[in-house]
Amino acid sequence: MQVSKIGLNQLKFNKGNKIYTKGDKAHFAYYVHTGKVNIYSPGGLLLGQIGEGEIFGERGPSLDESRSVTAEASTNCILYPISEKTLKEKIKTADPV
Repeated sequence: MQVSKIGLNQLKFNKGNKIYTKGDKAHFAYYVHTGKVNIYSPGGLLLGQIGEGEIFGERGPSLDESRSVTAEASTNCILYPISEKTLKEKIKTADPV
């Protein structure tokens, strides 16, 4: 994904910074440009790790839901927030194969 072509702004997170917490309003999905992000259950259990080139947090904005998990930078990260509108446009025009 060439994020600069779809007009996304860069966000920087240091290791240990929370990107969002369970219960937060979900305004964006995130594309991981550099670094890694840990996803935690409400009880603090590590559910998975998201790395460079991956997208996370897309469920909340697309379904207009609050966050069900917590996302935390496990390394220094550069992320690009993807708005609900952009996310829906990209899904609508994506090649299904």
